[in-house]
Amino acid sequence: MMDDGTLRLMLDFANRPHKFFFAGIVGLFFVTDREVLVHYSMIEDALEYEHFLVYGGGHHDIWELEYYDEYGVDFDYYPRGRIAYDKESKHFLIFGDACIKSVMLMIADLIERSDCNAMVFVDQNYVCYQCNSNHSEV
Repeated sequence: MMDDGTLRLMLDFANRPHKFFFAGIVGLFFVTDREVLVHYSMIEDALEYEHFLVYGGGHHDIWELEYYDEYGVDFDYYPRGRIAYDKESKHFLIFGDACIKSVMLMIADLIERSDCNAMVFVDQNYVCYQCNSNHSEV
C-alpha cells in the first residue's frame, strides 16, 4: 500500500486557508462527523489501471490500520470516496456516497482552482452505513 500523505481536514476545509490543494493527487477519503480524512499519493507516483491513475490503498485496509481503534466502527460506517485521474480526458474524477456530495464538490472546486478539470460522481460502491440503513427499510 502506498501512502505519500495523510490529512485531517475540518469539514469546512474549502473555507479555511491552507496550503493543500487536491490537484496533482489521487487518493481516498472518509468523511466523519467532524473531519475529512484523506490518504493520497502524488499523481506521478500513482498506480496505472487502464487509462486511469489511482491510489494503491483500499478503504478497508486503511481504516483498519489508521482509524478503527479511534472510531470503533467498521470502515463503511462513515461516507467515503476516491479521487482518480483519467489520462484520456485529463480530468480528476471524484467518486463517493451521495450524502457527501457537498464535500466532493468542495474537492472539485479546489482542483479547479489549480487550472485542472474535475468531475463528481455518486457511486454506489461507497454507500455508508447510514445510507444503507435508510434504503434497507421495506
